[in-house]
Amino acid sequence: MWVVAWLYERTGLSVLIMLTLLISLIVLLIRHNLERWDAPLRIIAFVWWPICWYLGWIILATVTNIAAWLVSLDYLGEPLGQEGWTITMMMVATIIYLLLIFTRNMREASLVGIWGLIAIAVRHWQLIPAIAYVAIAAALVLFVSSAYHGFKNRATSPMAKWKRGEF
Repeated sequence: MWVVAWLYERTGLSVLIMLTLLISLIVLLIRHNLERWDAPLRIIAFVWWPICWYLGWIILATVTNIAAWLVSLDYLGEPLGQEGWTITMMMVATIIYLLLIFTRNMREASLVGIWGLIAIAVRHWQLIPAIAYVAIAAALVLFVSSAYHGFKNRATSPMAKWKRGEF
């Protein structure tokens, strides 16, 4: 449904569909208590990781869809301006990813955020350096936070479970 809405430039509808997807994934996350208990490796690899990566993509896509919708309404971002709103949206996404890391142990979702922020930096490197610098800084914050969290929880990491033969 989202692809059809997006291809036919129904950005308002695409935002509603994306928000429905996001809310559904959040409900799934809460109901199944994802990444809050010490699961076997097969659950982590085949259930948690795909859901985490998909949630990471949907967060990024929701932020992007909202921005596209506002542009389609000719909203110029006042009082912050378009550059200010872009930076604000990147900060909102970064905070969401940080919350997922530290409240739900979802470092995998933040990897998608890192990728997206680097893509934003590359796109704006020559045109709007301020956006590029903020995107790189946010990606670094997510990377360091994910690495720190992974190091802190290394005893129960999937690699440790693999080495112990816990499948």
